[in-house]
Amino acid sequence: MTLSRDAILKAVDLPTETLDIPEWKGSVRVRTMTGVERDAFDEGIRDKEKGDLTGLKALMAVMSVVDAEGHLIFKPADVDALNGKSAAAIDRIFQVAARLSGLTQEDAEAMVKNSESVPNESSGSG
Repeated sequence: MTLSRDAILKAVDLPTETLDIPEWKGSVRVRTMTGVERDAFDEGIRDKEKGDLTGLKALMAVMSVVDAEGHLIFKPADVDALNGKSAAAIDRIFQVAARLSGLTQEDAEAMVKNSESVPNESSGSG
């Protein structure tokens, strides 16, 4: 069956999963990233210097934890605050968000490799 433009645009294609976070004594709703959110996530990775992926998992949480209506509950400025929370909780969110968003282990490894291959502009002699 070939889909029409309208059928594609009306498709409900942002699945969510409720995830228990015992460290926070509750649960969160994790949603697959939209195309725009995935692009922002990928851009956040590219902005990292030479393999420094500090905040990668927190950034994924920012881009995928939503309220009951499906709206993101965090802002990009919350990455540092989330980095101060339980690593186990953030890792759990990352794992679910990555799976829902189709981020494979190979994708993550490619991001690290690409990040490491970016020349450090401040390393030149001056």
